[in-house]
Amino acid sequence: MTVLRALIYGRVSTNEQDFSRQEVELREYAARQGWVVVEFIGSHQSGGSNDSNLNRIKELASRGKFDVLMVWELSRLSRKGPGAILTPL
Repeated sequence: MTVLRALIYGRVSTNEQDFSRQEVELREYAARQGWVVVEFIGSHQSGGSNDSNLNRIKELASRGKFDVLMVWELSRLSRKGPGAILTPL
């Protein structure tokens, strides 16, 4: 049986907010699935300005460093929509 490697991406829009709930619940979900969390990337940026984190995720994906990308909800990934992350490097 192959164990999937998960990357968790958590994002909040301001420094006053906390993404710990996103991380905890996604880690718990990954554990229930039998996945191994290989990295957590957290961001305190608005959805329109998180390009450095999206580039990091795309770079890790292109190097085959994870199998599953976990986000709390799509709006946490990017306000630009899924195409912001699904486009080629």
